[in-house]
Amino acid sequence: LSQTPLRFLLSERIDLLRETNVVGVRADDTFVTITIEERQALIGTSRLMMMVGAKDFQLKQWTITDPQGYDTTVAVSNLDNSKRPDPNLFKIDYTRYIQ
Repeated sequence: LSQTPLRFLLSERIDLLRETNVVGVRADDTFVTITIEERQALIGTSRLMMMVGAKDFQLKQWTITDPQGYDTTVAVSNLDNSKRPDPNLFKIDYTRYIQ
């Protein structure tokens, strides 16, 4: 993940001026959309488009465009910030897949 734009979503803080190449910013009454691009010699160019709420600045959706031009979009809604997910939900037992 450290070699992909997803690392910006996983970081505690993002410095858009120093750590990224911002290629687009748009705003309307609903969303502020920021698009960053990353070029790597061996991997190619990838993009991350983040959409945050114009009023609450909470992340609502993101789209990753991989070097082959394929998009993956994730949208989040109705989040309950008062509850923490069980950490065991995100553990992968790799021994189950080794044969």
